[in-house]
Amino acid sequence: MMTGMGATASRPGRQARRSSRRRRRLLVGSVLVALVAVAAGVGVVVARDPGTPTVAADGTGRRVRPGSPVTTPASTAPPTTTTTVPPGPPFALGVTRLTVEDSTRGTMARGPTPALRTRTIPLTIYYPVTGRADTPVVENAPAAPGPFPLMIFAHGYSITAADYEPLIRDLAAGGWVVAAPDFPIASLVFPGPASQADLPNQPGDVSFVIDVMTNPATVPPLLQGRIAPVKVAIAGHSDGGVTAAAVTGNSCCIDPRIGAAASYAGDQGGSLFRIGQWFQPSAPPQLFIHGTADRDVPYSYSEKLYADTVVTRMLVSIPGGVHWDPFVSGPERAAVVRLTHDFFRAYILGDPAAAARLTTDANDGGLRLERSQ
Repeated sequence: MMTGMGATASRPGRQARRSSRRRRRLLVGSVLVALVAVAAGVGVVVARDPGTPTVAADGTGRRVRPGSPVTTPASTAPPTTTTTVPPGPPFALGVTRLTVEDSTRGTMARGPTPALRTRTIPLTIYYPVTGRADTPVVENAPAAPGPFPLMIFAHGYSITAADYEPLIRDLAAGGWVVAAPDFPIASLVFPGPASQADLPNQPGDVSFVIDVMTNPATVPPLLQGRIAPVKVAIAGHSDGGVTAAAVTGNSCCIDPRIGAAASYAGDQGGSLFRIGQWFQPSAPPQLFIHGTADRDVPYSYSEKLYADTVVTRMLVSIPGGVHWDPFVSGPERAAVVRLTHDFFRAYILGDPAAAARLTTDANDGGLRLERSQ
């Protein structure tokens, strides 16, 4: 059942203050070629733009999670064994794009588009390739041998995943396959005005993307065998930070396949997210990074996230940092990425050297460690 299908709700002044720094993109007239599998009656539709490899679908739907014991709580301690990834970083990168459709959940009406019985989600996926790290990103380039762990990146409200390209590329260059969905109602790639009313459905979109990326029948062919069989990481900014925190810590929608989360300038969604209970003891480790001069989402919101979290967590401030620049266009981005990489390497890959660097990372490059537990 759809959740939050109502009038647009937003935090006062957020969209107006951010509009000047946002490139508004529209999805224009690309022809999509779709294949629908019939193995289970309902399933995943995976589409492509012309010239992009078609991905077969197997009809599993979003709730099929092969190899994921859904009753096992996620551990909040670093794994006792390590997972080896190829030498690096940084890595050179390739990118591939596809559109997937969840046939098990609907979409609220948006502008000229009526309510739909499915959810269409464009995906942009960056991944390591062989070559010099400073070479340009190549569309559909052969992936490096890998395997590499999977990370999901969740964008904010009334923006697109592509606006975060500098950040997403840096995250992928650390040796991760990073899948960045455009959410059906929050993203500007779709026609009509964006809305925050659909925010409670975005954690489900994240779980669906994990379904697609971890199922051999639906993962893009050039990434077959390149994704490591370890827990997934998730990072998100602003409302994407709400999404990252919810899919790992809210009783409504915890996905046990996720092993750690990073919320940049996030919060608990306020009146936009009145479902479930925050934060569950089964949640994986949480990293909260927030600028102290953020006028869109106040720093105190991440303080509350930290205070309400009962598992391993870190609260890191960016003194004087605003809502957007430190994460995407400012000099602090390198430190944010470095800390995020080591946090995920420590708690997902079991890297003791990364764990030992966390305190140093959190006090470097414009960051300040406030609390850790």
